[in-house]
Amino acid sequence: NRPYLYVAAKEGGLKIFDVSGAPLLVKTIAITNFGSLHVMNMSQNGNYLYVALGNHFGTAVQSPGFAIIDITNPANAVVKSYWSNTSLTGGSGIIETEGNYAYLGAMKNGLMIFDITDKTLPVLKSTYIPSLTFPDPNPDPNKYNARGMAVKNDIVYLCFDAGGLRIINAVDKLNPKQTGKFSNPDMNGKPRAYNNIVLDGPYAYAAVDYCGMEVLNISDTSNIKL
Repeated sequence: NRPYLYVAAKEGGLKIFDVSGAPLLVKTIAITNFGSLHVMNMSQNGNYLYVALGNHFGTAVQSPGFAIIDITNPANAVVKSYWSNTSLTGGSGIIETEGNYAYLGAMKNGLMIFDITDKTLPVLKSTYIPSLTFPDPNPDPNKYNARGMAVKNDIVYLCFDAGGLRIINAVDKLNPKQTGKFSNPDMNGKPRAYNNIVLDGPYAYAAVDYCGMEVLNISDTSNIKL
C-alpha cells in the first residue's frame, strides 16, 4: 500500500523505484551484498522483502540462497541477512513466507524451509526433494526443479517443473511430507513444465510451460482434478 516497486534485476541486484509519479530509481542493492548471487525473485511480507538468490539459467548456475531486506523505509532499505549454501549449485526460483517461516524453491535442490523469527539469523529447518519418478518413470533429473509455489495454512503448493504440481504438508517443519500430486495425463510423453501457481479458494491456476494455463480443482488436494 505504498508507491514503491521492487525489481529482481538478476545480476543488476535489487532495484527499488518510487512510482508515486514517473518511476524514479531510489535504491539499488548490489549483488556484492549477497556473495555475488543474482537476484532471481522475491516476495513481500509487511516491512520485509524476501529475495530468492542464485542464477539458474544456462551453464553459469550459482548456489541457492536468499536474503531478508528491511523495507520499512524503501528508499533506505537495509539487508538484515543473507543465507546461501556454497556446496550446492542450481540457484533459486522463488521464495514465499508464512508466519515465521520462509519457503525457498531451490530448483534441483528442492524445497528448503527456514525459521525466520530472527531476521538477522535465518535457520534451516529441513530440505525436501519430491520423488523424481512422477509423472515420467524414467526422468531427466535436470528438468525437475522447485521453481514456483504458493503457501497457505502450512501447505506448500509446489510447481516442480517437469515433475508437475506437488502438495507438501509442512505442518511439521522438520518433516514435510507430500500428500498430493498432479500432472495433466494428456501430456504424458510430451514436454511440460509447471512453473508457477496462484490460489483462489478451491481453485489453482497453474502456468505450464509449453502448454498454457491449467485451472485445477484443489478442494481435495489428494485428488486434484483438471
